Amino acid sequence: MDRVVARHKYLYEGESRFFARGVSYGPFAPNSRGERYPEPDRVAADFILMRELGANVVRTYVPPPPWIFEQAVTHGLRLMVGMPWPFHMAFLDSREMTRDIRNTIRRGVFDMRRFGEAIFAYTLGNEIRSDIVRWHGPRAISRFLTELCDIGNQVDPDGLFTYANYPSTEYLDLSSLDFVSFNVYLHREADFRRYLTHLMAATGECPLVLSETGMDTIREGEEHQAKLLAWQARAAFELGLSGFVVFAGPTKRNPSVP
Repeated sequence: MDRVVARHKYLYEGESRFFARGVSYGPFAPNSRGERYPEPDRVAADFILMRELGANVVRTYVPPPPWIFEQAVTHGLRLMVGMPWPFHMAFLDSREMTRDIRNTIRRGVFDMRRFGEAIFAYTLGNEIRSDIVRWHGPRAISRFLTELCDIGNQVDPDGLFTYANYPSTEYLDLSSLDFVSFNVYLHREADFRRYLTHLMAATGECPLVLSETGMDTIREGEEHQAKLLAWQARAAFELGLSGFVVFAGPTKRNPSVP
């Protein structure tokens, strides 16, 4: 598989436009090896089902072990790899913490870059809390994310780097990233289309990917969710997004889970 690249408003695989059709995966309780993933046979079965459903991207929240990358390649999937760090804390108040975060990104990208053909993108954090953004200031947060992106690019120049933002902090300047990601949970089609149109304008020339979307299946039921995902996928494609990721869980997870 060729690595995906960003060109202006869209993503490409070779000369063909790439539309990410993703499913989130995890985090899980540790398996028998202490890895926060299911056992290998279960992962293989899950990846087969994902491909049968038309997925080409799997979003993870912790860096996968090598065998997960191998399974992804075997089944024609790419990973949107989460890079966990304490983004739920006031991290810019601590020089030690910011140094550790930089090292986490540097080491993580270094360890995973050899699996480049299986990597769709590295996700440099997820939903920094709005009160923390207000505490540090949006410019400081944006600069730090830019710095993390620069660190990653130095280690893996061919990699794509993004950050999973959400409506509460949509004002962050993420233009330095390879593409912009947003977690959006809106259940009315008119509202969904209106907000995506707004995000497409706000992100300028950067590609836009929905990094989480979906519905609580416990309260709403699978049939209702299936109908919602059908029009969400159609809307994302028609409005010119570069893809979307379905959050595959019964309820929306706590964004601070590392």
